[in-house]
Amino acid sequence: MLPTEYLSEDILEEIYIKTFAPFHYVQFIFGTSRVDIRHNFATVPSVLQRISSIVWAIVVFVLLQFFRIHHLAIFNEFYGIYVLYTVTVTFYYILFIINLIHVRFINSKASQIFFVRLQKLDRFMNIHKNKKINSFLYESNVLTVMFTCIVFIAMLCSSTYYKKDSFEYGHLGLTYMTSIFLLEWLYCANILIYFFLRVRFINSIMANYLKLNENTKTTMLKAIHFPTKDLMAHLASLTHEFEADTVDVYVKMLFDAFTLFQENYKFQVSYILLNILLNLRILIFFCQFIGMSLFYFQFTILALQNNTLAWDELISQSTIIVLELNVLIIMCFRYEILNTELKEMKRLCVKILSNNLEGLARKKAKHILKILEESPLVFSVYDMWHMNAGTLINMINIVTSMAVAILQFALL
Repeated sequence: MLPTEYLSEDILEEIYIKTFAPFHYVQFIFGTSRVDIRHNFATVPSVLQRISSIVWAIVVFVLLQFFRIHHLAIFNEFYGIYVLYTVTVTFYYILFIINLIHVRFINSKASQIFFVRLQKLDRFMNIHKNKKINSFLYESNVLTVMFTCIVFIAMLCSSTYYKKDSFEYGHLGLTYMTSIFLLEWLYCANILIYFFLRVRFINSIMANYLKLNENTKTTMLKAIHFPTKDLMAHLASLTHEFEADTVDVYVKMLFDAFTLFQENYKFQVSYILLNILLNLRILIFFCQFIGMSLFYFQFTILALQNNTLAWDELISQSTIIVLELNVLIIMCFRYEILNTELKEMKRLCVKILSNNLEGLARKKAKHILKILEESPLVFSVYDMWHMNAGTLINMINIVTSMAVAILQFALL
């Protein structure tokens, strides 16, 4: 039997469960929840939940067969276009299956450990019951889930618009897969908000020590919900002091949690990719964005040249690419915000070092600066590129260049 102390550390606070509840509820319905939360404990998905995921995968596969039948009928004279579209949808389904296996079967234990680790970090920083900090993340999660549900309902309603049953059923499967991907990537983007809030809170503790927020009017902060620097400085001043608290340990634990966050988004691919045993989960997103964009672009050109694609079908399929582009923009933008706070942390450490030639404050600032320099908080993708604004531009450049090349071959 486990010790009482171990169990008590794994018990989740109600406010923490509520913060991520919007994502967990919807993912539970869609059969892709990473953890199963019961009685304030986080566990791996149950056997029934995993069976439901397999059932969803089979249902989607059957629905996509209706898609194949529909396009075989309209592209019977242009078999090359039919093959290209079949490859596109198959590629999308394979990514969907890989994602499902990763979430429910391979990485479920790591997801449980990561979810509990974030709670332990909040407890150690003594912000686990801070309603202001948690409410902003909760509201962000609610808005994100609402957006995903609106997209799902809109695509679901659009599928009923089509008169052909084969296309309508196939569109349902495509709608489900798109919604699953949206939930996963937006959940990842919202976890970046979690780290951003903690980094800004630590910066506020150091800024208060340097007395950079003396002119803050606390009477105006009660109505503020956005985590501004003034609000964070006020919240930090109520419970924390730089010299009294182990702020350097906060930073170390935060960076360890971020490393676990990246590890949690790795997955093992099946025997097809045995030479690459570990890939970053976010790599699937870039493969999906670039591959699907080029596949759809090539398919659209060929279909329009032969006048075999209706405009409503074209709009419904291009919507997927637009949604993925928006997700890419959101993720890169949020990491840039997080990176800005990390640069601010480094600047504050240097200022503390310049103001203190000796003492405990200098020792803590030096330790934090060492952590920042030795293990920077970089969201890398299989050590090939980093998640930042430059990545966004590079990915768009790749897609644009390849699209122009495809267009030249099609028109010349």
